[in-house]
Amino acid sequence: MQDAPKSPNPTPQDPLPFLGRRRGGKAETTTSAKRRPSRRIGRYLPWFVTAFVGSCILGGVAAYVAKNNGGPTPSPLIELPLLDIASSSDEKAARDKVRREPPPATFPPPLMSVDSYATEHFRSLKDWPQVSGAYGFVDVVAIGGDNPGQLTSRRLSNDDVLTVSGWAGHQKLGMTMEHVVFALCDQIVGSVPVNTPRPDVAKAVHPYLDKSGWSAQLAVTHLPRCEDAQLMAYGLAFKGPNLWPLSQNTVLALPRRGEIKTAKFASRAPVHDPLVRLTPKARNVTVQASALRVRSCGGSKCEVLGRVSKGVYKGYIVERRDGWTLIQFPAVSGWVSEKHIFIDG
Repeated sequence: MQDAPKSPNPTPQDPLPFLGRRRGGKAETTTSAKRRPSRRIGRYLPWFVTAFVGSCILGGVAAYVAKNNGGPTPSPLIELPLLDIASSSDEKAARDKVRREPPPATFPPPLMSVDSYATEHFRSLKDWPQVSGAYGFVDVVAIGGDNPGQLTSRRLSNDDVLTVSGWAGHQKLGMTMEHVVFALCDQIVGSVPVNTPRPDVAKAVHPYLDKSGWSAQLAVTHLPRCEDAQLMAYGLAFKGPNLWPLSQNTVLALPRRGEIKTAKFASRAPVHDPLVRLTPKARNVTVQASALRVRSCGGSKCEVLGRVSKGVYKGYIVERRDGWTLIQFPAVSGWVSEKHIFIDG
């Protein structure tokens, strides 16, 4: 018996999964294979629904935001180049800064203090009694201020300041001065205290003149004008209205009066009036020594200027220093030891 021919595609008894069996040339899936696709779709369906709903929500939110923000930025009516836009921004920032910050405060320039008087404080030189002699020296008269120089280096202007310095005191008795006053065109035009150390004067002139120096600043615009303008200086003692002349007068070539252009001056000088200065009163001085020596200074080594015999005298008390008193007796003036005198009052 001849064997039947073999089929080219034998049907396996155990078909492979997902291939199925063939019936009439078509593949037939098993029951389990038909159910698996529906199960897979059911498994991913919730994710698809969630993604769809989320995309709808995000799209709605984006549309709402775009609507409330006015949509896309419209084109400017005037198109400015970038440089102009930057300049405009800088100008606006500058204006805003000016609005925020107050303008800086402005102050007038400070006044320069001088030792000359304003015109209303001048006093006539003729109202002052003067003592004959020389009781000090004017060392320097120069141009000070912002453009200093020698007095003869250039012409004076109304903006200039004169620097005047020297010393004052009684050369023989060492009597000190309280102030130095300046006169010009028969007017007292300024004053300055006498208190600057001058060891050179103390060594060369008198030991009691160790603080006889002074230095003044006189504003040219304050000074009076006259044909023969000579600046003179006088010492003013602690007692009485007398003026004690200093050596060395200086001729000034003053400019015409005019407005001050760059400088302003304020007087710091005390005004002296001979009518209000008290004249010292004579006092009774009792000399207890038989022949009291009157000296040029306080000390046994000082020069003897005269002698006063025992008795009571009218005298003026000028100064006191270290147990010695400067007294003006009727016949002689000088320093006497306080051990040998008695002063009433």
